[in-house]
Amino acid sequence: MPDVEPTSRISSIEEIDQKELARQLDKKYEKLANGINTKSDTITREVAPTTNDFQYGIGTIWVDESADRAYMLTSRLTNSTVTWTEIT
Repeated sequence: MPDVEPTSRISSIEEIDQKELARQLDKKYEKLANGINTKSDTITREVAPTTNDFQYGIGTIWVDESADRAYMLTSRLTNSTVTWTEIT
């Protein structure tokens, strides 16, 4: 997923002209739009995910075909423990 810069290189409004401000805002908007429009990964299995299925990214969809349920990885508690939230 594309990254979004957390901070700007501008320390005060007096340090930048309008053209440069517009360029930086366009760049930030483009990165944000790319991140929002990125398709989630989808995993299809015959079982539900567990907190130990941590090798996937936030937003990954897991479909348990045997139970006809879907889950989304919604948080990372530690490097090896995650939370899957049922979405169906």
